[in-house]
Amino acid sequence: MFYGTDWDAEPNFFEPTMNNVESFDLIIGCVDKASFRVELGQLAQKNHTSHSPVLWLDMGNGQHSGQCVLGHIVTSHNDTFRLPTVFDLYPDLANPQHDNDDAPRCSLAEALTGKNGQDLFINGTLATYSMNIIWQLLTKGELDHHGMTVDVQTLKSAPMLIDEQAWAFYGYKQNEKAA
Repeated sequence: MFYGTDWDAEPNFFEPTMNNVESFDLIIGCVDKASFRVELGQLAQKNHTSHSPVLWLDMGNGQHSGQCVLGHIVTSHNDTFRLPTVFDLYPDLANPQHDNDDAPRCSLAEALTGKNGQDLFINGTLATYSMNIIWQLLTKGELDHHGMTVDVQTLKSAPMLIDEQAWAFYGYKQNEKAA
């Protein structure tokens, strides 16, 4: 209800299909199941167009490092520009090493006991940076970066600039995906 925006939360299983995705402006993902990220990432890579764009903010992490990336699942019919998704920048995510119940989880209780293999502050750090991206987009109407990487062990973070040369570092070329 902040700023009088009209937010809808869906606290249930979400199946990543075009019919489901097109009804949203923004999908925020921070899931434990790699298979869901793969399905949504594969959908985004098909370069769908619709009447309005759909953004996907994905957060993913390991024990002490991670990334958040805001990218387009769907672009509007008039757009030739597309923000790359986490799958465009990290294509290895399409082949997860594991997607089982033993994978590290986001449980605070498990983090405090050291049982889940994740450092205590990795999830909170990613959430803070991710929500700041949304904050900048909502309050300024524009972004100069669309993601970031962080390592809470080394205390390093780096923005992902909205820049084709920066994306080329990851192996992504805008003109190939927009065609």
